[in-house]
Amino acid sequence: MSKLVINANAEIRLMRVRDLQVHPTVQRDDRDEWVLNLKENYHELGLGVLIAIEINGVVLLIDGAHRYRVLVELEKLDFEIPVLVYYDLPIP
Repeated sequence: MSKLVINANAEIRLMRVRDLQVHPTVQRDDRDEWVLNLKENYHELGLGVLIAIEINGVVLLIDGAHRYRVLVELEKLDFEIPVLVYYDLPIP
């Protein structure tokens, strides 16, 4: 895993999809029509950077759940995507 330290509280990591999870309370509910649209127009360069927090060694997405779901549904579990990972954020 490659990483670029931003500051003491954040870094950008190149992470495999299989190593990510969606935060259970921060992300809104999935919208199937949006996921379908993203899948139909899928291009790796259009994925951008996902945003996450790390809690006890687990990286939880707080932005990018729909893009994550597209990658899972396309079975791209070993695809590496840039993730901005924050530490010590006051999110339960």
